[in-house]
Amino acid sequence: MVHQKQIAGCKRDLALFNLAIDSKLGCDVVAVRVEDVTPNGYALDRATVRQRKTGLPVRFELADQTRQALDEYLHLTARKPGQFLFTGRDSSRRLTTRQYARR
Repeated sequence: MVHQKQIAGCKRDLALFNLAIDSKLGCDVVAVRVEDVTPNGYALDRATVRQRKTGLPVRFELADQTRQALDEYLHLTARKPGQFLFTGRDSSRRLTTRQYARR
């Protein structure tokens, strides 16, 4: 029997992978907050994330499969604006770059 936590983990990994590919930001996606890509509860067509290395905003388009993966992940986890989109074991803290590298 598959547990809800395992399903959420798979959905998170898919959304994380797709977002990293679409944005070309690599590990900067760990600091993305819910409102950066889904301010109204549904994934945007285009998002803007501040790149850590340069401090500049990077605007990118979200593919259909990325938007779908984000929507499913948010539906499962009920993350709200103000929270980090991807969290580690402690749901109040963002996913670390080390945890991201293991994915």
